[in-house]
Amino acid sequence: MKNLSIFLKIYLVSVSILIGLCLLASLTFFIYSYKDVVSDLKYVNWFSPVWSPSRKVDSTNNFSLLWSKKVEGGSQHLAFTQLFAPDDKNLIYITTHSINSIDYLTGDLLWLTEFPEDTTFHFYDGRLYSLDSACKDNQSCTEKVFDIPAMCNVNLSHLNRLSTMRVYDAHTGNKVWEYSYRLVYSNQIFFNGKSMILEGVTWDLLNKYILNIEVNLDSGDVIKSDCENYNSYSRISDDDGILSSAFLPILSDDDWERNVETPAFIVKGSKLILVDRKTKHSSGEIVFSGFPLNAYDVKLIVKDGLLIVFLDDSNQFFVFQIK
Repeated sequence: MKNLSIFLKIYLVSVSILIGLCLLASLTFFIYSYKDVVSDLKYVNWFSPVWSPSRKVDSTNNFSLLWSKKVEGGSQHLAFTQLFAPDDKNLIYITTHSINSIDYLTGDLLWLTEFPEDTTFHFYDGRLYSLDSACKDNQSCTEKVFDIPAMCNVNLSHLNRLSTMRVYDAHTGNKVWEYSYRLVYSNQIFFNGKSMILEGVTWDLLNKYILNIEVNLDSGDVIKSDCENYNSYSRISDDDGILSSAFLPILSDDDWERNVETPAFIVKGSKLILVDRKTKHSSGEIVFSGFPLNAYDVKLIVKDGLLIVFLDDSNQFFVFQIK
């Protein structure tokens, strides 16, 4: 009986180890198969701003407040609100359902364009591009049909999914064109001169493949399509446009040597301080009320003698004249 008990314990331990190894192998396969299907980490909302109550400006030195405005929060796909500065009039911010343009000088709404689902925008050559799911809520979407190379046509169930490219004029908010394409997990846009590359992923039992199509920027027509093995694929272009026109305060010692074309700001408590990059001496500051500032949540644009401050944790604009 004692020997039977020992054998039983050994058997149970062996079974537990075997189950653990199977689970580990399954997890490894899942990560390998899907880690590149999901969005690139820079698009994923891992570090969303911690919400903060609205702030006010307590005092300024060498800055004069022109206006402030509280707005809706940005996309849930990103860790920051997308801001764009396409010209001398439009200051654009993106919410979960609309493109909004406000006047630099007054904060007044210039125009608003709604879109059907929360998405990420890419700014390129005066236009805003988004690639997401198609035909929600019984929308009528026009598909651009193209020849899918045989190697990427092995899993027809995956290729039943449509993805829609929507293109907007960043100066007016008007939609330039909208077409759907038969792509799988298509979350990547890369620009190459007068065209863009849309990437999709498909797979069979043994391999993963990249299906990419080259699309004309002006018409939405498919110029060509290619299919390559995932492990040997190389991109034609890595230019994904501009995800935000804003810059951050100094976050590390290395930042003093980066983005030297922009003024240098640092955050100390509730203060936003303008400093000289070489001497590190202060030449102006803004003191906010409320919670201390998190430098990662402070987005800055300098344009035509104005400083635009957007606080991501409270969804507020503050625009100052630089003295």
